[in-house]
Amino acid sequence: MKTVPLAPYEDNEGNRIEYTGPPSEGVRITFRGSNNTARIHPDAHVRSLEVDFNASNGTFELGANPKRRGFSAQVRVGEDATVRVRDGVSATSKVVISAVEGVTVDIGEDTMFASQNQVRADDGHPIFDVHTGERINIAWERPHLGLTAPFYKPHASTVKKSKYWRRTDPDFSAGRLVDATTPRTPTSRQRPASTARRSVRRVRRLAGRLRSAWAGRAG
Repeated sequence: MKTVPLAPYEDNEGNRIEYTGPPSEGVRITFRGSNNTARIHPDAHVRSLEVDFNASNGTFELGANPKRRGFSAQVRVGEDATVRVRDGVSATSKVVISAVEGVTVDIGEDTMFASQNQVRADDGHPIFDVHTGERINIAWERPHLGLTAPFYKPHASTVKKSKYWRRTDPDFSAGRLVDATTPRTPTSRQRPASTARRSVRRVRRLAGRLRSAWAGRAG
């Protein structure tokens, strides 16, 4: 990992900074992988900027700001991802921008960010379906999408499952993970229904006996 200030830069891993403007103490760029590019316009106006290339083949671009409106951001660029901030973008306070797994976040020209904003193309951590292992919003796992290899995690097989994977449907047997193909057994939710049916049958039998006794007495 290497953290460098804003200035022309290139290293043996193919990481580089393309910039021809004056030095800026408010900018820090971190390279963790290889073949990453930070391309910053010489007329950009930055108050504070942190760009973290988490993996490899990432791109960050920052356009010109001729009206000198301040821009401040904390940017995460993951594997094969791109963050592009076009001309004239400003921010009242530091905006968080995150892109991983080959996606692109593209901020249009003359965009104004108010305070406490985040622009994210990811949840930061993978969220898996506990039935299928596919990525949706069901089971949250700790390995980070941008910082932890592999840098694409489309399926639960790419991570080590934590002990917190639990099914929430009625057919889940507490204390163990149940495969979708496991034969289903009655649960505590189902047993009260069976008990209720037996109670109804007993009441009906009792009612029948009472009717028979009443009919015999009347006769």
